[in-house]
Amino acid sequence: SNRVRVIDPCLKDPRIIALLGKLVSEYAIPSKPMLKFRRDIYALLELICEAERQANMSRRGFKTVEKGIEYLDFVADIYGIDAKTRKERVRALATAFELFDDLGQPISAYSHGMKQKLAVISALIHEPKLLLMDEPFVGLDPKAAHTLKQLMRDLCARGGAIFFSTHVLEVA
Repeated sequence: SNRVRVIDPCLKDPRIIALLGKLVSEYAIPSKPMLKFRRDIYALLELICEAERQANMSRRGFKTVEKGIEYLDFVADIYGIDAKTRKERVRALATAFELFDDLGQPISAYSHGMKQKLAVISALIHEPKLLLMDEPFVGLDPKAAHTLKQLMRDLCARGGAIFFSTHVLEVA
């Protein structure tokens, strides 16, 4: 059955919502309620992006990013994270994902799993209330997948919510 639950946009009820398999496919959304749900998610994303653009209008320009730490600094700059907080969060998250010692290396030298870990860290560095992820477990080793699951539970325990897509039934 194709049931859609109404989700409170105020995130009063923290939870993790996995969108499994073909339901997240571009060409296999099965019903009109799912299409409306998808349009609502896109509208929410547009609002979030517009708010970010407005908040960061004064930060213009281009920056070359080659190393993992430069990328995380760039993301932290976008969110206005101060140097002390940034250092603490980068150290904690990169250590949890066993990536800390490799942050000084060029991203082009990273394996797929290392790039995935870097992407996850960049998504978590600003401690979001709402996290949207597409196949976040792809490329992660079992220990990193376990770490990500724990961080997702922690985010929800702090009142956040997570939407993620997956084709892996065990993580859904």
